[in-house]
Amino acid sequence: MILVTKPTAVVQLRLLDYSTNSDTMIGNPHLHFTQHDSWVITLMSTFKLYLFGSPRLERDGVAVKISRRKARALLCYLAATGKPHVRDSLATLFWPAYGQSEARVALSRHLYDLNQILVDDALVLETESVALRDDFWLDVAEFAAVLAAHPTVTARELPTVQAAIDLYRADFLAGFTLPDCPDFDEWQAFQSETLRQTLRAALEKVALAQAAMHDGENAIATARRQLALDPLDEAAHRTLMQLYAQAGQQAAALRQYDQCRQKPPPSSAARPNWRR
Repeated sequence: MILVTKPTAVVQLRLLDYSTNSDTMIGNPHLHFTQHDSWVITLMSTFKLYLFGSPRLERDGVAVKISRRKARALLCYLAATGKPHVRDSLATLFWPAYGQSEARVALSRHLYDLNQILVDDALVLETESVALRDDFWLDVAEFAAVLAAHPTVTARELPTVQAAIDLYRADFLAGFTLPDCPDFDEWQAFQSETLRQTLRAALEKVALAQAAMHDGENAIATARRQLALDPLDEAAHRTLMQLYAQAGQQAAALRQYDQCRQKPPPSSAARPNWRR
């Protein structure tokens, strides 16, 4: 909290007026202060949660450590799903081996610890439900929203789409798991595969857009990244061969053709089905 005696600029902040015990929103040019006014300003923190790769939380640009593994998983789940959840459902998801009463107690304990770390009412805790404040920035949500808003990629849209793709630094919650929570791990695997497919489709569009702009070098790099997601993707092999040929790299195009021919046939064992 900051004590302000003579504000010199109008900003959007929540103020607590101790003289009236009321909250006042500042952002109105018709609201003026005198030299005798005294207000306490509550500055709301900016949280950023990164779920591509190992989960990472930042508050105002500073890393926030969450020691409890299930508290981290709980935060990730609330953020990624983006909706309120019934406490009983959360208790069953994260403590499946416990009875319902014990699981509820464990959930409450983790929520308490998480709330102490987050502060600023980041958690919306109701008697029977839990949610995360909707102004939490999330890399996965940013990634999905930008790509959904750009079903096609033109030269003008390319920088925006490329910035969203760059958020995908690793798979969803890569390296993070809860061995005693099979339903959470299944949810995580499904989300990871869905996001990989979204990235694959976006990379294909970006590679074509770069090729249309005669940016062969970046188009080839993008197509190679697409192929790395799924070495069995025939469309990615075909795109890469075409790009090599357009760039005059005939030997590379032939090598790519040979790699495509040598790839093993897809099988149900090699290609898991995440549909539920």
